Amino acid sequence: MAATWVAAQTPEWSHSPPQWRTLGRGLQFALVQVYQDQEEMGTLAVVTLDQAWLYKALADPEGVLRSLLLRYRQGLMDVVRFFPESSFVYAERFGKKNDRDAALRAARFVWYGNEHTRGEGSDPYVDLCFRDGDPLRDPFGELAREVFEPLIEHRERI
Repeated sequence: MAATWVAAQTPEWSHSPPQWRTLGRGLQFALVQVYQDQEEMGTLAVVTLDQAWLYKALADPEGVLRSLLLRYRQGLMDVVRFFPESSFVYAERFGKKNDRDAALRAARFVWYGNEHTRGEGSDPYVDLCFRDGDPLRDPFGELAREVFEPLIEHRERI
């Protein structure tokens, strides 16, 4: 019988961006799936003060973890076009509409921000690495989808 795991978010987690929390939850659940020795997994319910999410078991948790570890290793050796906020928005929008241009427009809005919201690209360290050229050019979209799509596809708001 498949189990449902429940995680309640503690208030101190609220300082991390939601994209990092989504990635962290997905990684934790993938690790649980791998360590359960591929037994039938149920779901992970994450309940916070303002929302609740249900994460379904990944079809290939080892493959997801392997892919993320390879990208992490790549990031240790070279500059990688992965920006958590812009990447998450890109992958989420692409998954909803299957429209690369709309996803890229949404990611650019997060990257540049506006008069009310600071853009992800305004970070001085990020700017130092990516001030020359378009930071959201390929392989940005491919990498965003590789990292976030498996996690987004296996979650639903409850």
